[in-house]
Amino acid sequence: MAASPAPRNPIVTRSGRKEASATVPFMTTFINLRSREDRLQHMVQHLHCRGFTATRLEALTGDDAPLSDVADSWDSTLNSHFDEKTLPSRLKMSPGERGCAASHILLWRAFAQRPLDSPPLLVLEDDVLLREDALDWSVTLVEAVQRALSPQERHLLMYLGCHVSTWRDGTKADDAENRASVKPAADPVLVRGAAYLWYTSSYFLWPAAARTLVAALPVDAPVDCFLARLFLSKLLAVLEPTRRILATRLR
Repeated sequence: MAASPAPRNPIVTRSGRKEASATVPFMTTFINLRSREDRLQHMVQHLHCRGFTATRLEALTGDDAPLSDVADSWDSTLNSHFDEKTLPSRLKMSPGERGCAASHILLWRAFAQRPLDSPPLLVLEDDVLLREDALDWSVTLVEAVQRALSPQERHLLMYLGCHVSTWRDGTKADDAENRASVKPAADPVLVRGAAYLWYTSSYFLWPAAARTLVAALPVDAPVDCFLARLFLSKLLAVLEPTRRILATRLR
């Protein structure tokens, strides 16, 4: 199989911004454990309130995750370079970490089978809280990325909310950037490329990226650290909106 072209971060700006399409240009799925009926009710009500139509994926548990897909331990050395609270060591993966990774893998595998020009998938975990205008902004961002990149070039994930450690230009993210909700109107750039980040509560996935993820299995770290390593190595690109769309997460 020929190697995939190196992913690139498009310059996505407000120029050419359109009103939200009558047909939303993406699909949405949220991950929810069978035992968390409270989270299911939250997501049904919250997404309806925000105007999203979504399907539910029943989350897997650690017992459901084969070692061929998800390792049972991980090397925290790389993560320790970005997180001062982490010490370099060989750590055991918890059942929750393994189940979380296996749940995301289910979506990656299914989406990797789709044609490259398919609409992206918005993957949500069941503790998200989205801003009131999240749908309009999501449409704007997806349409802008798809104007900037051909289907074959969409080896990227685009987050609605995460915690960035380091930007693609090598600068460290500060607390203000990770809390940012509104970018100055004079700045037309909608997204910024990141190099290392955490969380997997809300991201857009394109088929080209899903194929890259499946080829990189098994997941051998907590899934956000696994993804961060792929971003750092430039196997995948990652974009973070300059205007935070994820308001917060449930406590």
